[in-house]
Amino acid sequence: MKKVFKSVICLATFAWLAGTVHTYAQQNDGEELRRHIRYAQTAYNRGEYQNALREYKEALKLAPAYSELYKATGEVHEKLATAADLKAAIVHYKRYLELAPDAADARQIKDKIYDLEYLEIEQVKQDRILDDLSGEWVAMDNISISKIEKDGNIQFFSDFIFQIAEIQKTGKYRITMKPEGSRYYSANLIEKTVNIVPAKDNSFTFIFADATVHTPKSGGYNAGRLLGSMLGSALNASWIGDMTDIAVSAAQESDLPSNTQTAYTFALKYEEGKLIGLINVVGKFADATRQQTIGNELFEITFVKRDDKFRETLVSTFEAQPDVISDLKASSVTKSSTKFKDKWGNRLSKKEIADKLYSLDPQLGKEYYKTHSMETAAMVTSIVSFSTSLSGVLVWGLSGENQQLKSTGRIMTFGSLAVAIASVSIGIPASSKKIRLIKQYNEQILQQHKNKPTAEFRFGITPSGGVGLTFNF
Repeated sequence: MKKVFKSVICLATFAWLAGTVHTYAQQNDGEELRRHIRYAQTAYNRGEYQNALREYKEALKLAPAYSELYKATGEVHEKLATAADLKAAIVHYKRYLELAPDAADARQIKDKIYDLEYLEIEQVKQDRILDDLSGEWVAMDNISISKIEKDGNIQFFSDFIFQIAEIQKTGKYRITMKPEGSRYYSANLIEKTVNIVPAKDNSFTFIFADATVHTPKSGGYNAGRLLGSMLGSALNASWIGDMTDIAVSAAQESDLPSNTQTAYTFALKYEEGKLIGLINVVGKFADATRQQTIGNELFEITFVKRDDKFRETLVSTFEAQPDVISDLKASSVTKSSTKFKDKWGNRLSKKEIADKLYSLDPQLGKEYYKTHSMETAAMVTSIVSFSTSLSGVLVWGLSGENQQLKSTGRIMTFGSLAVAIASVSIGIPASSKKIRLIKQYNEQILQQHKNKPTAEFRFGITPSGGVGLTFNF
């Protein structure tokens, strides 16, 4: 009904122009004015509003006091409907009322001005939002800082980072995924860019995917066969080579060409300077015999624009992050060589770890100091004992017929070996206990933040299956 009503108004305007332009033309540059008006009306009827606007502007140069031209020009601006055009339409309608205050449609035009003022305000907001879409966006869920350099530059990693750019002011946007700094995308990115058109509620959906292709190679299998054959010849046991060949052939037959593909479907909406929504992660696997879905998970996700305030936001957020100690490893044998880091990614010494534990819980710190001393002593003792044992073996081997040296060598060898084994049996549990103390520290730190009324932190599972810190700000 509203569109029909507007069409009637436009037709009435054109009819009025057609009826009055001849009279006005007698007092002005007649045919030239009429030509521009007819061009404008024809362009308008064809939906060529920019051309119609150009012709009406030319007509206004010839007849600047012709009120109907202002109303017709206002209607063209209204059709174009950008914030600037809505504002121009208001200006032209007001000028129309100034030139024709007693016009029959004066009340109607005044009400239209009020309508357009509201639409202009809303369009300005929408234009600002669409302009704000352009830029680099960083997923803040499970983000981590790896290093803060001396010049203040922050190295960080995020699940996803992408660039959004408008395509020549068309309302269409190009999204480019950035592998740099992203934990997911690398050289395996199938398609680096996609195009989107945001809906009226500022929401949009797009998909990226990556893939890894496996092509079987025979080099490793041939090396296995050769090794089996050599071992069989060395031991004079041909069956070893035969068994190796059978095992390698079976493995090679099952090693078929295959590929894995992971698709990431984003459904996002612009809200108050952020992109908030969902991501669906679907993993697929295919080889010569089967194709199957190996994962289908849905996660909430939030993106923040990397603008002038981004660094300040990143730093302030991580300053409030729980001061957990990271890089805990599963193997108890390698605990003593594990490189522990703080929340900023800085490597921690044993003393720094102990101080952190002591500041939270003195008893925890004392236990760590004691355990660390025990581990260090056990490690030094085991190294010295193994060295002494090797020396005993050397003495034993070089003693010849000297029974006393042989006896000394045996005592050195077995005695030191026993001490070394005892030291290792003490050192490994000590190393494991250190890890348990650090985990206990982390749990207490996280519990403190969880119990805070204003806490905004939680541990979540990333799409790759890892554990990370999630926060909002």
